[in-house]
Amino acid sequence: MSNVLSQSEIDALLNSLNLGDIDDGAVKRKEGEPDVRPYDFRTANKFSKDQIRTLRTIFDNFTSVLSTRLTGLLRTMCQVSVASVEERLFGEFNNSIPEPTMIAVITASPLKGNVLYQMSSSVVYGIIGRLFGGEADYSGEIKSFSEIDFAVMRNVLYECLDVFDTAWEKVAVLHAKLERIETSPQFTQVTAANEPSAIITMNVHIDNVEDLMTICIPHVLLQPIAKKLNSIAWTIGENRSGDQEPNPVLESYVFSTVVNLKARLKSERVQMSDLLAMKVGDVLCTHHRIKDPVFVDVEDICKFRAVLGVDHQDRVVQIAKIIKEQDIE
Repeated sequence: MSNVLSQSEIDALLNSLNLGDIDDGAVKRKEGEPDVRPYDFRTANKFSKDQIRTLRTIFDNFTSVLSTRLTGLLRTMCQVSVASVEERLFGEFNNSIPEPTMIAVITASPLKGNVLYQMSSSVVYGIIGRLFGGEADYSGEIKSFSEIDFAVMRNVLYECLDVFDTAWEKVAVLHAKLERIETSPQFTQVTAANEPSAIITMNVHIDNVEDLMTICIPHVLLQPIAKKLNSIAWTIGENRSGDQEPNPVLESYVFSTVVNLKARLKSERVQMSDLLAMKVGDVLCTHHRIKDPVFVDVEDICKFRAVLGVDHQDRVVQIAKIIKEQDIE
């Protein structure tokens, strides 16, 4: 991230410019003075380059899925892409938010703290226009949002938060929840002004509307999972994506499902003339020996070989072998 001049540095630069101490855009130094500059430890980066790259990968996935989700929701082509991922102080980000705007304050349990999800007014009115059957074309005067706008956008934000959880699942299991919606950055001081934050800026293109959405994640919120924000953890997460814990609800449905079992002997072919000539008392030979296995079908799919038997005058079969898919005759 490029260095940001403080107000005192700006004043000093303007004074030097007025006094003519600046030549060819460079500040003159005394002869023999070392080429050094003061370092402010408050501006030290808290996010490593690897963490920034991992956040970029996470939100590349987020924007890819969100584009598809919004396209289906708005019934028009929507394109969302990551413009930049950078580290800035929270106060700088909060002061740069224009008004009016829509800012969603989000919790991401089990992490402690809040995430800000900011949408520009043109993106908000473009989405609302499409949901009400019009085009996403906001060229009107800047106006404040109504309660109807809030109610409509809550449903859209729920879709966005669902995608947010999915994008993070390879790093950590998060459950994003919408706390409230604000329209002024004065009411979104969710952390200290000098707290370093990851700022993810996204380009949004819906019909004739093209503007920005921004997500602000304070560094203090990501501290519990900071070690997982690296390329190695991401790769491990991809390899383990298929080894998820069983869902108890899904298991209960599977275990309570009723299926039909059928035990059958070997099939035998007979001519139609012999079948029509049969009468009571005739014997049908199946050529199935008593030691031959019986086939057990589950929903007409052969799954077991079994042995015939009798238990308390009931005819039974005992499972002898499980038939794998590649062994089915």
